[in-house]
Amino acid sequence: MKKDKNIIINEALFSFKLQLQVGLITFKEIQDWADQQLLIDNNDIVILDICFLTNEDEVRDYINDFFRYDVNIDIEKVALKVFKQYFESKMSKLLDSQLNDHILNLKLLADYLFDINYRLGEATLDGYITGYDDDITGAQKGGRSITPQEIYVKLYQYLQNWISRFS
Repeated sequence: MKKDKNIIINEALFSFKLQLQVGLITFKEIQDWADQQLLIDNNDIVILDICFLTNEDEVRDYINDFFRYDVNIDIEKVALKVFKQYFESKMSKLLDSQLNDHILNLKLLADYLFDINYRLGEATLDGYITGYDDDITGAQKGGRSITPQEIYVKLYQYLQNWISRFS
């Protein structure tokens, strides 16, 4: 069964919303996408709107406003793709100075993935990320018997296994 054009565009916009929030896409890339979409359908009002936005803040505001209303898409499916993309392109296998940014971005995306673990009666992904973050912080302060790097490796492995399991 072929997907409705509006659902495809809405899924792309929601993906862009998440990708902008975690630094996976630029304003220019979204504009390039919109330009390509215009070649397919130059009457789509959403695409036309995006083409006339002039900076990242306008795009971010437009997309956020767009999703204030119920939009018929599988948010969890889109968020899972972006989570996987973030993990594969941004997460280092070794603890680095970007840990706090990674934790914030992972938790932001995990908020959209709450139901995956909930349906199975398991602790939430967000809960695991927070727990590992707390353990790393404790180890950095000398309050753990293992190093922050060892805990980070466990977090990385947990996320890698979680993604394999659910994507």
